[in-house]
Amino acid sequence: MAGGGQQQAPATEAPAAKPEIAGVSVANNLSTQADNNQKYLSDGDTSRPWFSHNTGSPELSQPIDIEIKLKSRAKVSEIDMQGTNEGGQVEVRATDINNAAGGTVLAQGPFAAGSTTLKVDNPQEVDTIVIRVMQLPKNSEPGEYPYKATMTEVTVK
Repeated sequence: MAGGGQQQAPATEAPAAKPEIAGVSVANNLSTQADNNQKYLSDGDTSRPWFSHNTGSPELSQPIDIEIKLKSRAKVSEIDMQGTNEGGQVEVRATDINNAAGGTVLAQGPFAAGSTTLKVDNPQEVDTIVIRVMQLPKNSEPGEYPYKATMTEVTVK
């Protein structure tokens, strides 16, 4: 018998695309500067922050939704948020901003001081995710109310 019985895998499967952010939209942010600072979440510059309103309580009347559109469908296994403050609660969902409470919860947890990394237990191929700020973390800005969400950059892996 020729060939030794080995089978080759079909050549039609392309390697999985790496997630690349195409655009960012924010909804339900009460900050008066919300439209001006959402672009900072994916501009590659960690010196300029996106931030929510600041308030006296970590509780929100509705979550702040940050939609991350990818350039193409890709398997998402990790979401890194830089420039974050400690506390609060955040979740990442496989959905879009029009159905932010729907879709599958990919990861969730509290914000960490400096950088927050949420690992996805069961990575999924998606083209859009929503980062939902469910509860505000502590605010490190003196002279402001004690709770506010901030991020300087979001990276999807």
